Amino acid sequence: MRQPTYLVALFGAVTGYGVMILAMTATPLAMVHHSHGLGATATVIQLHVLGMFLPSFFTGSLIARFGVLRIMFAGIVLLTGHVLFSLSGTGFYSITAALILLGVGWNFLYIGGTNLLTRTYTTAKRGKAQATNDLTIFVVGLLASLSAGMLQNTIGWQSLNLALLPWLAFAALAIIWLGRKVLDLPIVGSSRLGASQQEGRIRMYNFQVSDMTCSHCVATVEKAVKSVDAAAKVDIDLGSLAVKIESDEPVERFAQAIEDAGYTGQLRT
Repeated sequence: MRQPTYLVALFGAVTGYGVMILAMTATPLAMVHHSHGLGATATVIQLHVLGMFLPSFFTGSLIARFGVLRIMFAGIVLLTGHVLFSLSGTGFYSITAALILLGVGWNFLYIGGTNLLTRTYTTAKRGKAQATNDLTIFVVGLLASLSAGMLQNTIGWQSLNLALLPWLAFAALAIIWLGRKVLDLPIVGSSRLGASQQEGRIRMYNFQVSDMTCSHCVATVEKAVKSVDAAAKVDIDLGSLAVKIESDEPVERFAQAIEDAGYTGQLRT
């Protein structure tokens, strides 16, 4: 596994899930405490759930267009907006705006984190990587659920949300660090990267290897790809003779490795 990238992806997903669970679970208790009725509470939670899942229709497209780190960072900005609205008051509209932002922020940060996670491990380590991710997320979610009522009762709605800011700040710093030092995917500024900036960026390459004829050929081509980048994500379809590679290594190295293994790899655009 690419450990820095894996850890940031995991921390991003955990942050989105944990912050959302903690604030969402405390919301009905806070609204009852501040004399809101059952109908108002139900409306807030319904709008929050819509905020969580409606963006899923286009979150993937946004990731493809702007990059996963930018979408994760946008999630943190939206979650910070949730905190600011919760600090603005305990009226119906303040809480409603806060919970909508909480839902959309969770969507961007959680989906972005889990999307980034899939780029960080080899096929052999997929089970361990996903199991660690799922266990960590659900343990944090459980702790957030169990502590929400106690925190609401002891420090109150606004202080509970204010305490989320350091957590979000750490996640933001982790994403900025990863964007500048590891993946070289800037989350601010121009999205047009020069050739020198492209080095280190995870990209997808599609090769057509027309002379693959058997499972042995598939294993040989995969071994050639892994000789260039052991952490590359490789998907080979013998039926269509397609080889898909996700890696931060230059495409020329993979083309040469496939050729050295005795096959003809034609890059498809």
